[in-house]
Amino acid sequence: MSDDEAFLNAIREQPEDAVRRLVYADWLQERGDERHEMIRLDARMREIPIWSDEFQQLKPERKRLREKLPHEWLAVMDYLPKHRPMFGTIPPTFEERWRLAVEFIDIWHGGLKPGDGYTEEEIQEAEKRLECRD
Repeated sequence: MSDDEAFLNAIREQPEDAVRRLVYADWLQERGDERHEMIRLDARMREIPIWSDEFQQLKPERKRLREKLPHEWLAVMDYLPKHRPMFGTIPPTFEERWRLAVEFIDIWHGGLKPGDGYTEEEIQEAEKRLECRD
């Protein structure tokens, strides 16, 4: 069994043990393996509310890493998107509540993709037909 497999087995045994994950990240970093970035990023994102500015700023990097790292490894580390309860409290501000709603939609339905929704012309046509005013 390789050292990498030993780390992964240890993480499988206790998936919520952040220390095991961070020791693995140190080991990966010492070997120049970029997977350590995902481990550290995930550890940070687990510490902060999903509606926080910092969480929103980290999401694009998480997406970038997910796209380039092996799917099998992401699955073992439990870093693939999943449907799960996202909060135990309601954020205090409207902006934070909106972010929570966006996160919910992203997790359950995926984010908006090109071609989703309507063009500006279609919206203007509908507004004209419905006699909407500015």
